[in-house]
Amino acid sequence: MTDSFKQPALDFFLEKFPELNFISNYPLSELTYFKIGGPAEIMVEINKRKDLIDLIKVCRDNKIDFVVLGGASNVIVSDEGLKKLVIVTSNNNLETVDDQVDDQKNISNDSTLIRVDCGIKTSDLVTKTVSMGLTGLEPFFGVPGKLGGAVYNNSHFQTELIGNYIAQVEVLTPQNQIIWISQSECQFNYDYSRFQESGEIILRVEFLLKKGDKQKSKQIIRNSMIYRSKTQPLHLPSSGCIFKNVKNTPKLKKLFNDFANREFISAGFLIDRAGLKGLREGGIEVSAKHAAFMVNHKGGKAKDLRKLIKKVKENVYDKYGVELKEEVFWLE
Repeated sequence: MTDSFKQPALDFFLEKFPELNFISNYPLSELTYFKIGGPAEIMVEINKRKDLIDLIKVCRDNKIDFVVLGGASNVIVSDEGLKKLVIVTSNNNLETVDDQVDDQKNISNDSTLIRVDCGIKTSDLVTKTVSMGLTGLEPFFGVPGKLGGAVYNNSHFQTELIGNYIAQVEVLTPQNQIIWISQSECQFNYDYSRFQESGEIILRVEFLLKKGDKQKSKQIIRNSMIYRSKTQPLHLPSSGCIFKNVKNTPKLKKLFNDFANREFISAGFLIDRAGLKGLREGGIEVSAKHAAFMVNHKGGKAKDLRKLIKKVKENVYDKYGVELKEEVFWLE
């Protein structure tokens, strides 16, 4: 079944999972934030953790190619589409688990442990935790996509990393075992987690959050959204920052004295200083509002994005001697 996913594969899934809605030739451009991508030969949306586990096990047992997506905010799908099963997670259960944990968790009186499904929208998670009187996740209100992707990427807003608030992550291993992985074992770093290499599927996440003040939390959200609207091209299709921030170098420290004491320099700053805002390839453009963003002006293709990324990389390398690395993930 790895060669093709047409009617035989669709019939196979319908027989195994008659309660699920499998769709053939689903246009992934309707799903991705960048509005780019060809069709998925088969797509299914999953809203129950058990269905997600069972479906992945069947795919693995039968050597069927699949990919798991959440909000598809940080992925670029090829123009040709994906000849595999695309599983979209929408399972979004959230519960407090303080009464289920052992003493080793050391839950203090001013903290609460919550357990959340991978398919919840990141913004919805923030809204719910704030309504529960919990604080910590407010800066991530504007992070697009769903929780599974945010954990996979260790999403950030300015200096805040979502991994800092995670207690542990439940995964389905490549051997189809369900295990919990501690925060330290997740190997969280800037734009990185072990899940980018381990083949583990994120199922649920536990956050240890402090009790806070609802009004203060709402003000933090307002402030972050005002900042985003002023600095980011939120009105156009985009996958956010295309490039990771750059490790500082002696040359950059000499050129930009204001950043001499910083470990990293914004990729967007370097792209801007290289005069690349407004650079365009087909329907894709380096945003005039935030140079780390590339935006789709309607009709942009993955091939246009590749060409534009190549041009930006070459220009920045020629000017500053640093190689930009992509923050987005390509699916082909």
